[in-house]
Amino acid sequence: MFKKIFSSSNAVALIAVNKVFFFVTIFAFILFCKKYLPDATLVVTGAVVTFNPYAIYANAGYTETLFLFLTCVCFYFLHQKKYFYLGAWGFFLSAIKVVGIVMLASYIVTVFKMFWRDKLQQKIKMIVAGVMLSSGLLSFMIFLHFHTGDALAFVHASKAWGRVISSPILNVIQGFRESTFTLLASTMSLVALLSCVYLFVKKRYDLAIFSFFCTMIPLSTGLMLSMPRYIWFQAPILLLCAKLVQIKVFGWMVFFCFVEVMIFMYYSWLSGLVFVV
Repeated sequence: MFKKIFSSSNAVALIAVNKVFFFVTIFAFILFCKKYLPDATLVVTGAVVTFNPYAIYANAGYTETLFLFLTCVCFYFLHQKKYFYLGAWGFFLSAIKVVGIVMLASYIVTVFKMFWRDKLQQKIKMIVAGVMLSSGLLSFMIFLHFHTGDALAFVHASKAWGRVISSPILNVIQGFRESTFTLLASTMSLVALLSCVYLFVKKRYDLAIFSFFCTMIPLSTGLMLSMPRYIWFQAPILLLCAKLVQIKVFGWMVFFCFVEVMIFMYYSWLSGLVFVV
């Protein structure tokens, strides 16, 4: 639509739309934080997304911004127990990224106890919401079937890139031994997994499960240089960052590191360094 209205190229239209979504995502994350971290200020929560160390991907033609936006919206409605809205938005979440289907696990964990206590009408609503949420991935698979002849093309294509299913833990360990860039990816992956443990201990099971699988699934196909962007666009991880930034002196140090890494990533991107993928 943007391309037709402004007569722009595909690349310009994609980047422009992504920038608009990035702006909207900041407010979506603020709403998400109001429910899961009510003590955080608007400035803190907004700054965490705005100065995300990997914000370069939010200003390029990647789906990370849309993924973060939809994740925040889904968790917001999950917290509000508005299951129909969750299912509707979750449809798009599981359609744009395969790992979006993980929201279904967070949903099941949240409603499992309530499901057995609620009335039949409410149970039906919960089931319908779960079906809607998972239908996005199913629709994507149907699309692939009719356009490529392979409904699991997103799985089989990874083999063409040399990615095979392997142990995520071994991939992290191996990353510490290979190069500086894989060391960075391994460190971030380990921190992300430890963050999941923290969320689990704090009984935020929905958030913990989501980030755990969103980290482990890509890790199971090898430690890619793109692993950091998979981590830094997870709403639960950014939520913990907002919690850290709230700590007075330590928070300013964290925020300063955010800005420094963000500037470095922009420089690396414009310089054409290969690790920014």
